[in-house]
Amino acid sequence: MKGVNVTFRELWQSESPLGRAGLLVAPLVLLVLVLLAEWRTYAFALHQDQAINLFQRIFPEQLSQREALLAFVRDYPGAAVYREAVLALHPHNALNRILAMVITGFGPLGAALWGALLVGMDFGLGTAGVRAVHLGWRRVVAVKAGWIAAFAVLVATTAVLAAAVAGPVSWALLLRHSDLAGRLEPPVLETVTSVQVLVAVLVLTGWGLLGATVALVARSALAGMVFGALLPYAEVVFLRPLVKPLGLAWLLPWGLREGLVADHFAHFPGIFGVDPRMVPPVSDPGWRWLALGAWTVVLACVSVWWAGRQELP
Repeated sequence: MKGVNVTFRELWQSESPLGRAGLLVAPLVLLVLVLLAEWRTYAFALHQDQAINLFQRIFPEQLSQREALLAFVRDYPGAAVYREAVLALHPHNALNRILAMVITGFGPLGAALWGALLVGMDFGLGTAGVRAVHLGWRRVVAVKAGWIAAFAVLVATTAVLAAAVAGPVSWALLLRHSDLAGRLEPPVLETVTSVQVLVAVLVLTGWGLLGATVALVARSALAGMVFGALLPYAEVVFLRPLVKPLGLAWLLPWGLREGLVADHFAHFPGIFGVDPRMVPPVSDPGWRWLALGAWTVVLACVSVWWAGRQELP
């Protein structure tokens, strides 16, 4: 159904208030989750000093050896995990840990839920047929795919701004309460910020389009939301064992996400949940970029193509 010629602004204004509110509410939700994650990281870092305090309470005769204990944790190779737990909170790592939290945690699920809701709510509200007649259903779905990409960009931008503020504040608070933090040298990360932001945008866009495509085909927002929520578990439990003998586990969506995080983000134990040793291997990391781009383009094309063939009442 082609409908009449309308502008993108008119298509945006024709969206339901819930759809427009999604782009505005997402940054606020992200900020709340960032604050919770920062508190967890801060508590994990401060725990290293508390371990030294506990040691001194158990062995009072070592009370005069605090400087030696701090120097031990600072210099001994075997204590690297304790140093990394503190350095994870350093401002140099703020964007790294916040974007990693978004990609490996709630981000893909939230994008899939929002994409499914954005497309599927027209079926639930009974407005799909009306919009198809007046605006053209294929055009409406194409614009919704654009809103999904805009959602991903907005979330990534909010993460960048949150890192610029949360990083210095969290580190300043830690310096006030942690003797160990003041003795550690700032880390030198071999990461590229622009690449990390691009990974976040592509991952969120891909998962948003995944939820939207399932909702479109099933004509149900709930179906897209359930599919997006259950896919990670289905992939790990059922799909990976099937394709692992073929060496194709890295092609699956969740495996791609893990691989890109392992390739382009610094890993700090206990901060976010990607163990580089458990990532599906691939001969060249560049293949992951091609696969993620292909997934995104295919989902966008399939959703628009399906919308053009869909018969609506």
